[in-house]
Amino acid sequence: MKPILFDYTQYNVWANALLIDLLKNLNDEQLDQDLGGSFATVRKTLYHIWGAESIWMQRLQMAEQVILPQDHFTGGFAVACMEWQNTSKQFVVL
Repeated sequence: MKPILFDYTQYNVWANALLIDLLKNLNDEQLDQDLGGSFATVRKTLYHIWGAESIWMQRLQMAEQVILPQDHFTGGFAVACMEWQNTSKQFVVL
């Protein structure tokens, strides 16, 4: 079972990197354009995915209280992308 989980986590890192490469080309207006849906904008959707991955990592690490990283995040979009990718990479080494 572990080899397939390792493959899935590596795929997740790869796929997120492709998405991040595309998103870095968007300007703030495009990132914050209301597109409807559950998380209205591209920026909010990315923060949601980052938060969800972070929550799962915290649960796997048996955290008593999970913390959403975006709740206290004050950096720019490029930094958020980097932090999201770092969170994804944590699953590979788990």
